Amino acid sequence: MKKVTYLVVLMLSMVTMFTACEKDGGDDPVVPKTITAADLKGYWNFEKLVIDGTTYNWNADAVALNADYNVGALDLEFGENDSPNTMRYYDLFVPDPNVGYDDNFSLANDVITFGNGMLVFKIENASTFLTTDNKSVLKLKLLSTDFFVDAPINGIYTLGK
Repeated sequence: MKKVTYLVVLMLSMVTMFTACEKDGGDDPVVPKTITAADLKGYWNFEKLVIDGTTYNWNADAVALNADYNVGALDLEFGENDSPNTMRYYDLFVPDPNVGYDDNFSLANDVITFGNGMLVFKIENASTFLTTDNKSVLKLKLLSTDFFVDAPINGIYTLGK
């Protein structure tokens, strides 16, 4: 009887030991970063535009960029004068650096709609736009414009601040 009891206890111990349980303290599910208007606040400087396999860098390729596209190079300012849903764009080929266009913008599902469709951008790097070296990089894909002709539709702007 002792042997049977010993075997039953041993089997129950083995079953208990090898039974899979849900892991405590496991990895948390990855929650994608959602950018808010507060994240965008500030002045964003144009660095480059990539479209159709061609990269236009600001200093090196400015003349070609200006010849090929409207709104090819632009700086953006969000939340000007502490108005959280305002945006101003500066066309870098306009001689007066103070000339820009102000309007409201909306932000939903990482899409920025400026001026009721004047410019519509998709944020391409929503989860990684804040970098570890205290520089923020924003990548915006121009989805559409109802104002500009010869705009770089589907081009990806890289802006930094």
